[in-house]
Amino acid sequence: MVDPAGSSFGVDGQAASGATTFSLAVSTAGVSSGLTTNAGTSILLFKEGDLVIGRIGSSSGAAAFAVAINASTGVLSMAQYSAVKHANTSDPNDQVSVDNSALLAVVNVKDGDGDTNSASVAIGNQVRILDDGPALAFGNLIGTGTITPQLGAWSMAPGVDQLGANGLDIAMTGFQLVKPDNTTVNGVTFSFEETAPSPDASGNYHFSGSITADLDNNPSTPDITEHFTMTAFTNGTYNIDLVEGFQSSVTFSTASGQLKAGSPDPVKTLLIPPPPATTVEVVFFSVAPGASTASVQALVGSDVGGAYDPTEEMLQGTAAVPPGKPPLVTAGVIDTREVVVSTSGIGVDNNVFQGDGVAGIGGTDESFVVNPTTQVTSVKVNIDNSVGGYNFTGAAQQGGQERLFYNILFVDGTTSGTVLVTQDLGLANKGQPTSFTINGGGKLIDAIQFTMAFGDVKIPSIEFTTETQNLVNGIRLAFTAGIADGDGDSASSSFVANLSANALNSTFDYILNGAASALDWFNVDLTLSQTKYQVNGFDVGTSRDKLVLLGNAGATFGIDNTGADAIVTVNETGGQTTTITVVGVDLLNTDVALV
Repeated sequence: MVDPAGSSFGVDGQAASGATTFSLAVSTAGVSSGLTTNAGTSILLFKEGDLVIGRIGSSSGAAAFAVAINASTGVLSMAQYSAVKHANTSDPNDQVSVDNSALLAVVNVKDGDGDTNSASVAIGNQVRILDDGPALAFGNLIGTGTITPQLGAWSMAPGVDQLGANGLDIAMTGFQLVKPDNTTVNGVTFSFEETAPSPDASGNYHFSGSITADLDNNPSTPDITEHFTMTAFTNGTYNIDLVEGFQSSVTFSTASGQLKAGSPDPVKTLLIPPPPATTVEVVFFSVAPGASTASVQALVGSDVGGAYDPTEEMLQGTAAVPPGKPPLVTAGVIDTREVVVSTSGIGVDNNVFQGDGVAGIGGTDESFVVNPTTQVTSVKVNIDNSVGGYNFTGAAQQGGQERLFYNILFVDGTTSGTVLVTQDLGLANKGQPTSFTINGGGKLIDAIQFTMAFGDVKIPSIEFTTETQNLVNGIRLAFTAGIADGDGDSASSSFVANLSANALNSTFDYILNGAASALDWFNVDLTLSQTKYQVNGFDVGTSRDKLVLLGNAGATFGIDNTGADAIVTVNETGGQTTTITVVGVDLLNTDVALV
């Protein structure tokens, strides 16, 4: 504010109105303000109407700021349009001012009979611009060893000086292995670097890294290298995506089984491996021509949600179904013909799977269901090429035009619909594959119905695979992120990615531990077969943590806050139910994100 207290109006006294007014001036047009842009270009002052404008480089340059003065009160005001250079990078709150002599305040006085006078005073050092330093914050990512990208949160505010040329930098500062007994071992061998383009056209930053260590907790085997990528997105999230991951697969084959004792009949059970070490039973039954998909599904059951897999005895009526379950209707669904299960071939009446001579499904086509008493993610069907293989494309008179169909019966009660195998398999001397694989496409497979509509084929074995995650040692990756603004002020943020190992000696498959008073995002991968999680250290204060459900955006969830812990029940589209116990807090629906 400019103070006119030293003004005198003489014997005529001050005018009744407009006795004192204020305006601005510059010492000379285009005088340097003493300030520069972050790029070093001088900001020059020009009087334009009632304002003094600081323009970049010339009279036609962009406005960096404007200064105004209230004509009645002498109060100064300023608007800033562009960043100015603050040389002291060690103090993000330092201030700079216009050269004192470059900017003038002019005081005009008028006495009672209209005489006027004016005086000016240098006021440049009263126009100060405070540096506003950048801000950066990364939250922690808490997850598992899944290959599904896992998410954390971050924020960046470069301020009026805008982001410096180097953008966002992230450095990996180390890693630790968390052993099954919760002891930690510092990792030694790791790499981490930014990868081009970064930022990309959308403004996202990209990094890649690797760690090499005893990831399988087995000193007798060579150290394992795990590669990963990190992407910091403009939407305020970042992800870590493991390349190899720590998933393992469990595969069992009908070739390694033994049939349960019984007479030749349309329902049989294969024990894998043979007794007394049997861990999986696979039920086969022949399907009557014309049986509907719904009627077949009713004889398969489901592996989750309290449903069940009907046994051979239940299907034959010699054992009761579980209490509360409807009776099984087998008439018109299970064929009277024997289902044959051997390494020579799986079929109906014999070990050759045959159609009735008409390309479409119907008539007396042979059909059977294979139903393992466990959930699987894929099924591999092997074709015997010693008797011609499977000829889809060849001419009918030369053994071609064969038509093999399958229908996946998913755990969630849906089906794939009838799918035709359109690949030639195992034809002599053509180097063709001798198998095809049926993938659940993210859903869990309960059973599969096969139908041979035309031709004949030998299926010596069927293999079932379940993908599971198996991280023996937990991994804690440590990072520091940093930015600098246009005039060199900097901000940094340290954060970790904690990837938990499979829990041992626990009722939970995974235990995810967060840090108190830190922003943690807890990741649960719904594509895995593991279904029980415990979350500790979930903050519900001003900055609330987040529970992130990955890999099944169509899932639904419910929260039960009636007990000491919040129980989150997730009903997945594939039929699986995942339960997450969040210890010691009540959750809001907004605390959970489906991705």
